[in-house]
Formats: sequence, C-alpha cells, structure tokens
Amino acid sequence: MPSPAGENIRTVWIIAEREIREKFKDRNFIASTGLIVFLISAMILITSFALDRDTEYTVGFDASDAAVRTAVEQQAETLDFVLQTEKFTTLDAVEEAIRSERVDIAIFGDMIITGDNSTPELQALLESGYQAAASIDLLASAELSDEQAMIIAQGPPQPERSDLSGMDSTTHSMLVYTMFGTAILYGLLALMGQYISQGVVEEKASRVFELLLTKVKAWQLLAGKLVGLGLVGLSQILLILLASGGVALYSGLLTSGTDLGLTDMLALVLNITIWFVCGYVFFSALFAIAGSLAARQEDLQSVQTPAIMILAISVSSLLPAASSPEGEFTRFLSIIPPFSPAAMPIRSAVVDISWWEYSISFLLLAVGTVLMISFGGRIYKGSMMRVGGIMKIRDALSRDKE
Repeated sequence: MPSPAGENIRTVWIIAEREIREKFKDRNFIASTGLIVFLISAMILITSFALDRDTEYTVGFDASDAAVRTAVEQQAETLDFVLQTEKFTTLDAVEEAIRSERVDIAIFGDMIITGDNSTPELQALLESGYQAAASIDLLASAELSDEQAMIIAQGPPQPERSDLSGMDSTTHSMLVYTMFGTAILYGLLALMGQYISQGVVEEKASRVFELLLTKVKAWQLLAGKLVGLGLVGLSQILLILLASGGVALYSGLLTSGTDLGLTDMLALVLNITIWFVCGYVFFSALFAIAGSLAARQEDLQSVQTPAIMILAISVSSLLPAASSPEGEFTRFLSIIPPFSPAAMPIRSAVVDISWWEYSISFLLLAVGTVLMISFGGRIYKGSMMRVGGIMKIRDALSRDKE
C-alpha cells in the first residue's frame, strides 16, 4: 500500500500530466512560442548586422607622438573603424576624459588606458598601431644596435595597461549576459503566469473543477497545475534558448566582443536557471491565486494586475543591481524576496558572495514560496465554487474555513 506522501505525489503528477497534454494541444500556445522564437531571432540578426557596420570611436593620443596616431589611423581604415581623435598633453587629462566617457580609449606614451566603452577589438587596434610605430622607429635608425636587432627579431614591445573601468572584460561580459538572460526569462515568466491564470478560469467556467475537487484536495490541484505548466514553460524556454542560441552562434554575435570561455558560459547559465526556477514557483502561485479570484476570462486583467505589478517590481531590481552590483542596496535586494531571483544572479556575476548570504537568500525565498503556496491553496479552495464576478481575498479565506 503506497504511503500518504507517495499517494500525494502520484496525484499531483496525474494532474500535471493533464495540464501538459492540454497545453501542447493549444494552438495559441504553439503560435505564441513560434512568434517568440521569431522575434528573438530577428532581434539577434538585427543586432549582429548593426555591430558589423562601421563603428565610430573616440580615441585619445599623446600630442607629442604623431607616429602612433598615424599608424593607428592607417590600420583603422583597413578594419573599417571610424575614429575621432583627441590630443592630450598630460596623463591626468587622459584619465579624466576616459572616466567622463568623452574618450573611449587612449594611448599615452607607452600605456593604453581603457574604460567602460573600450572593446577588445579597439584595444587590439591600439596595440597593433603602437607596435607598428615602434618598429618603424627602430628600422628608421641609421645603425641598428645589437639590442635593437634583438627587439626586432623577438617582435615589437607591448604597451602597459591601466584599466579604469572598475571590472575586467570577462566580468563585464558576465554581467551583460546575465542581465540579458534574466530579463528574457522574466518576460517568459509573465507569459507563463498568464497561462496559469487562464487555466484556472477555464476550469471554473467549464465546471470541471467541481468533479476534480471530489477526487483530489485543492492544494493537490494547485500543485499539479504549477508542476505541469512549469514543465511546459521550461520546455518552451529550452526551445527558445536553443533556437536563439543557434542564430546567435551562426551570426557570430555570441562570440563577438567577449572572452568568455565554456566554463564561464556554463556557470552563467546555471546561475540564471537556479534562481529562475526558484522565482518561477513563487510567482506561479501568485498568478494561480489571481486566476482563482476571477470567474470569467474578461475578469482576468483586473485580478492579474497586482500579480503583474509585483513581478514588475521584482524585475525593476535588475537596473540598480546592474548599475551598482557591489552596493549595499543591491545586497539587500539580492537577499529579500521577491527581488532576490532577479538581483542575486546579477550580483553574483560580479561579486564573490559568501555562503551565508546565499543560504539566507535561498531560505527566505523558500519560506516565502511555501507561505505563498499555502496561502494560495486556501484562496484556491475558497474561491473555486464562486462562479459569478470577482471574489475578494477576504471572502475566499472565509469560505475556506466553512
């Protein structure tokens, strides 16, 4: 004889299978998935095309070193780089121009100064120009010393680097990809939340729930719906990521301008996925509660508004987290639900987070999710027998006690 826990799991899975079958037979779901794949792929191709066009940069040079400036400008023409140049007489003036983003990158003396707008391709251009100018100076000498001959044989010297951007290129790439991936997943989460709300209302309208509630408990029905639509959502996300990733790889956008390795990409995907799954359960329960309060599809927009607002507030934490990942406010957002599923991936892409902060963040999110499901189960049960108009949460809780 199966244990009560095993029987509960079996019941939840039967309901989940039903949700999966129904959703994959829904033409609107299939059409929306295809539309999302098309739009993201088109956006990737447009972005790739825009990046392939001539790019204009502002480059700072040492006013006393015309040879390096000439060499850089000549190589920029062969690479279709459009350069605006500024001349400086002191290193302090160069650094101030980099920090104020008036200049994207600069070379002063034997040093390349980079900032937030510097790209690996631009750095390589300045390195190549510096090396070309240095080689020309050596070869222009009337007589080559042994030391000069050795330098030419070994290759031109490399300039020193001074990075004023606050983070290296790998960390910056991790931050950008994490923010982009998290934003896409939250958009899909909003879409799946509406599917859950619509599914609940459809059951109430068809009176199917009355038969279901004679066989299963309300929390089992809610849990099965969350598991089934959750797996559907994950399969949809996997399809979108595979399709868009293939387009990005084909267009060269995935590897252009970044030095992320395979290990970095896997860590990035794992980081985003773990927190997305945690946030999905929390917000799915919220949308199920909203759907249970409505009796008709026409009422969905009204009852979903609070859930969408809470989701939007959570997504809004992406901006402060990305602009100041090491700040105290970002630290607060990364620990407190419902902000943590969005803020923690951004922060952890840049900052080394201690184990106890991860633990507290996971614990608070888990507690919040359990409370949300428990609270949702009570409202779900109390409101399912209401078939007319929008039900208030207070009334649903009162009916649950009857």
